[in-house]
Amino acid sequence: MLTGLAAALRSLHRAPAFTGLVVLTLARGIGATTAMFSVVEAYQFGSASVTGDGEPEIVAARLTYRWSNGASGSWIPSSRF
Repeated sequence: MLTGLAAALRSLHRAPAFTGLVVLTLARGIGATTAMFSVVEAYQFGSASVTGDGEPEIVAARLTYRWSNGASGSWIPSSRF
């Protein structure tokens, strides 16, 4: 593996313009991806909300289930809503 890495570094050293182009392309791609994910996350999730008493707001919906025998229940206690 070290032999392959050394050969790759030698070939990059022989073509500095190509190496610079590759580095700039990777940097732009990583930067654009990071920016887009940041924008989407901020738009979709917003900042975490905290109520006046310091407790975080509940973000989950109530999950209910119904068994085949007709019994039903809730995964989240209704007192939390």
